[in-house]
Amino acid sequence: MPETLLSICIPTYNRLIELKVTLKFLLFEIEDNHLVNVEVIISDNCSDDGTLPYLEQLKVDHPCLNVNINAENIGMIPNWKKAINLATGKYVWLLGSDDIIIPGTLPTLIRELQNHPDAHLFLLNNKIWFPQIDEYLNFDDRNFITTESAICDDEDSFVPRVAMFVGKRVDLFTPIYLSIMKKKDWHNALELYDLEKPFFSSIYNSVPQAVYISKRLFDNEGVYIQSPAVLASYTVSWKSFASLYKCYYLPLLHDLWIKYGADHSTVNKSLKELMASTKFEHFRDLFIINGQNLVYFDYFDFLRITYRYKRAYLFISYILYLNLLRLIKLVPGVKLLASKVKFYRQRIKGE
Repeated sequence: MPETLLSICIPTYNRLIELKVTLKFLLFEIEDNHLVNVEVIISDNCSDDGTLPYLEQLKVDHPCLNVNINAENIGMIPNWKKAINLATGKYVWLLGSDDIIIPGTLPTLIRELQNHPDAHLFLLNNKIWFPQIDEYLNFDDRNFITTESAICDDEDSFVPRVAMFVGKRVDLFTPIYLSIMKKKDWHNALELYDLEKPFFSSIYNSVPQAVYISKRLFDNEGVYIQSPAVLASYTVSWKSFASLYKCYYLPLLHDLWIKYGADHSTVNKSLKELMASTKFEHFRDLFIINGQNLVYFDYFDFLRITYRYKRAYLFISYILYLNLLRLIKLVPGVKLLASKVKFYRQRIKGE
């Protein structure tokens, strides 16, 4: 048997419907192309939706499939680590159980892995999909054609420094399903996650692989593959943290890119585009709707990173206004005063 070149690791929990679609296309892609140097690792986090009997039956007919079932739910990141620990390949692709490999992807990917044995990062493109559960139950292959690519009109590229990828897309390095790295790099990246702290409580506990790539891989070779590899579900489970990610953690990533050697003008252009795409509604969500996340937001850090851009001052002004609204809601005396002002204004208008 040839050595395993690529381990596709899929952690999962109670996603049987989505997982069936993911594995249907993945296993067909491997077996139809006779890719004997590719393995699939499934680590199930003690699901109770029928995942176990499904996987036990599936692995009988698919020798490339390795299944782990945790005796109890060990948590998200430990389950990621478990899947990677079981991998025997040189490279690991950590794939979401609701993300679907686009047909034709694996032969191209394997060729690139073989042609660039010293590369530490293979950066992928994806198509964008907002599925409901019934769209997995009745999956339409036309989704591979009709959905939009995240990056259009680009080319494959080899770079001597991963830092040269900065600027390709604003969410660069953050989606787990777009970064294929050596097994040891995935191990090191996930070690940045502090299990004692909540999910999304810091940039390390939200996108540890993006932090690791910035800190440790910027001076290593990398390969970008422009042909979309994944039909990625954008129906995210972490929606309550999305505004924190957009308003604060993405600017923090830009700050890391500068610190670890990315081109200043490229990073500044990327940050300017991020600021332009950030909306006042994002800050309203962060400060009013999901205000519990404000404990992770540093006002001065935000201003330190973004002060060069006029739009930042509009955001700061809006933040001050939102804080006033929060104060009115939180402090009974201020709330009472506001209600009296509103009452007298209505009386004056009535007179």
